Amino acid sequence: MQPRVVELDLGAIPSPAGSGELLLVDERSCQLVFVPAVFDTPDRHRTAVATFKRCAQVLFGYPNDEAQPGHPLYADWSYGFYEVLGSDWPARLEAQNRVAFPTQTSPWQQRHFIVVCHESLVEALADDVSVEVFDRSFQDVALDALRQNLGDQRG
Repeated sequence: MQPRVVELDLGAIPSPAGSGELLLVDERSCQLVFVPAVFDTPDRHRTAVATFKRCAQVLFGYPNDEAQPGHPLYADWSYGFYEVLGSDWPARLEAQNRVAFPTQTSPWQQRHFIVVCHESLVEALADDVSVEVFDRSFQDVALDALRQNLGDQRG
């Protein structure tokens, strides 16, 4: 099956104004902290967090806006969240895993997500993604997300 990129409506998209994104990743979790598009003005303080559930692998950074048309999955996208249907990414990781575990029989069921941000791209292989929007500053939300991840690691 040829991969197909479809847009997801998760209630918020990253701002095209270049407000910046922060990716928090450890071996158990993956969260993208970002300023939503509608709330990137100085008088509004809203921040969103995209949580990728059971994230197996993530890529962050290049290509920037100008180079995105060279991405192999490029589909005339704009800022937002997408899913790649028919991605070979889960099968590639499953094949790599079979080197160490040749009797593994269950296929990897994770989904391939793309988040198009200003000047960067996030690709995540995860079970699911959800977005939550907060009426708080970027710094406060990012620190809370980091504290939550550090707390999860301790216990």
